[in-house]
Amino acid sequence: MTTQRINLELKQENIKNIYTDSYGKFIAITSQNNLIGNDFKFELKNEFHFPIVRYLNNENLLIIDDNDQITNNAFILDFEGNIIKKFNAGIRIQDVIITKNKIVISYFDEGILGKNGPNNEGLTVFNFNGELRYGYKSSTGDNNLIDCYCLTNFGNKKVVFYGYTDFKLHELNLETYEVTSYETPKEFLGATSISSKNDNLIFHSSYEDKTSFYIWNLHANEVEKIESEEKKLIGTDNGSFFKFDKKHFTLIKLYQN
Repeated sequence: MTTQRINLELKQENIKNIYTDSYGKFIAITSQNNLIGNDFKFELKNEFHFPIVRYLNNENLLIIDDNDQITNNAFILDFEGNIIKKFNAGIRIQDVIITKNKIVISYFDEGILGKNGPNNEGLTVFNFNGELRYGYKSSTGDNNLIDCYCLTNFGNKKVVFYGYTDFKLHELNLETYEVTSYETPKEFLGATSISSKNDNLIFHSSYEDKTSFYIWNLHANEVEKIESEEKKLIGTDNGSFFKFDKKHFTLIKLYQN
């Protein structure tokens, strides 16, 4: 396991939200409404109160304002800060994954059981035009997922997600929208973040152990525990996790890329 701490060299502003991949390619929004990446920084033309920010591709980015006072709270922008499209992404968002030209969003229980919207689905898939292409609950009829604890990509065309109440691992094929569900080992019950590498799923922060990692090989059905002192991590790709404070983010890699 390796740890790398990256300083954004901020002065009179703090990180409001940030996302990074396992290579350290990051995008951040600050308290002064600036958008920052590895090789750019510019001021946004609109203010976002509870932002979640992601790259879509080399031309566009996504900012979701997790604010129940706004109906169309998701904004697709270009890299000059111009808003190209708005849509309703739902509220009380747990995570956002961009993969296969799709936007995959999971939700906490306050969203799933709350105000009417895409959030009631538990997990949604949008295209880059902001059109809802899939909702988990309406497609499967499964009402057991009332709080999505964690979400990650898995292979080149799937995502997996995990949560309360059944604590099953649900695998969603993003091409066919077929769902396969798996019983999960008890070792990482209640884990709140996840990443993947090949056939391995790496869970972090279970009910019983807030700092250890649990590597579960889905096909061999074997679990390996790796102890650590890390807390409150966010999963990203390639078996990696990160965390951030006001001026920095820290990338934790369990594997070399």
